[in-house]
Amino acid sequence: MKKKIYISHFSGLGNRLESLVIAALIEDRFGHQIYLDWPEEEESLQVAGTRSGALPLWERPFSMKLRDFDEAGLRSLKDVRIISLRSTYGPRELQRRYTLTTAARLHPHPQIVAAIRKTLSAYGERPAIAVHIRQGDFEVSDDTYDASAHRHPATETLPSLRRTAPGAMISA
Repeated sequence: MKKKIYISHFSGLGNRLESLVIAALIEDRFGHQIYLDWPEEEESLQVAGTRSGALPLWERPFSMKLRDFDEAGLRSLKDVRIISLRSTYGPRELQRRYTLTTAARLHPHPQIVAAIRKTLSAYGERPAIAVHIRQGDFEVSDDTYDASAHRHPATETLPSLRRTAPGAMISA
């Protein structure tokens, strides 16, 4: 039987793309086919070499739910037939080798690409920086986000970022 990796809609798109990098690593090493259960992105984002589909109920008892793991954990996946991938962290050095090749597999819908290009064209040849805004990091009160109510641990890096990129517009 074919080996399979399923990535469900378990988190935000950024985290699921991190999981896709890990899935590509496992696919390359052990021959698993990647299945994406991402209904919200089905029309807007195609990922080359993957199939669409959720982990069937009858396969769940035979599947391994994979969370963060190291190289020894990676080696143990060789004979696992069905993986439910819920990890964004694998062996970091190995994972890094698959980041760009995985990104090359992403094909956003042409209308999305056109909208991004149109938006960025107003800025000429200047570089663009994407920011991952984490909706879950702020508490909601009276239908309003209070950005000062909760601080994500990553914001502790802002002082060092300010030293590294003087003159950049950075705020917490």
